[in-house]
Amino acid sequence: MAAVSKVFAARLAGLVVLGPDGESIGRVRDVVMTARTGRQQPRVLGLAVELLTHKRIFVPMLRVTAIEPNSVTLTTGSVSLRRFHQRPGEILALAEMLDSRVRVDDPELEEIAGIDVLVVDLGLEITRTRDWVLSRVAVRGQRGRLGRRGAVHIVDWQHVRGLTHADLAMPNQGVELLLTQFEGQRPAD
Repeated sequence: MAAVSKVFAARLAGLVVLGPDGESIGRVRDVVMTARTGRQQPRVLGLAVELLTHKRIFVPMLRVTAIEPNSVTLTTGSVSLRRFHQRPGEILALAEMLDSRVRVDDPELEEIAGIDVLVVDLGLEITRTRDWVLSRVAVRGQRGRLGRRGAVHIVDWQHVRGLTHADLAMPNQGVELLLTQFEGQRPAD
């Protein structure tokens, strides 16, 4: 299979990570990104990979040779086995960015201009310098008539407002709301 140069982050979740010899190392659990100053595109630093022992490690994107529809292949089988810890300024794409509320100012998408929309996926793309960056954002509008889900729109990253590190740290973003719902319950519930 041919390696891809564009991929959506949610498609990476759960993919098998293979060494150069084809041996399974683990599975992709998240994409680690860093927000940059100004309006520069966020850069993908690497992947959070869960080993067979349920330990999460960090694999830099420069170690990734190919992203295929059913696996991610690395250039070398030697990876750092230190446990992954999120550093300040790093953003976990799947855990922190998905389900966050943003605003779109794309003049071509007047039906969602000025209203809050949900991020449903993130489009990643490789540049000429072999850096992976966030290039597109898939957003879903409010519920339509009869409670149906709104349409999904693919928007260029520069037209999306609300994906900065400060905006993502605000309450009511994705997982925080879910955790508060489970706060008073017993483990069996």
